[in-house]
Amino acid sequence: MRLFLLLMAVISIFGCSKFKEGECIQNTSDGTIYRITSVHFSEYTLQGWFGDKWGIPVNGTFDIFDSRYVAVACPYSEKTIK
Repeated sequence: MRLFLLLMAVISIFGCSKFKEGECIQNTSDGTIYRITSVHFSEYTLQGWFGDKWGIPVNGTFDIFDSRYVAVACPYSEKTIK
């Protein structure tokens, strides 16, 4: 029984996130692109792509990432590359 509980705890911690740190996702409804900057226990920290640059990091819970979001290549701007 303890092994089962331990397995469930590990799966719940590492198996909840659909996307990984460093990936970019796009909302299929409005086209907004987000970069996942970190994955926490129950939420993502992400940045939105606006006007050829990344916005400030904000937190979002796992439940906001449903089938409306797909993985895409991360955009970049020549202005941000030194």
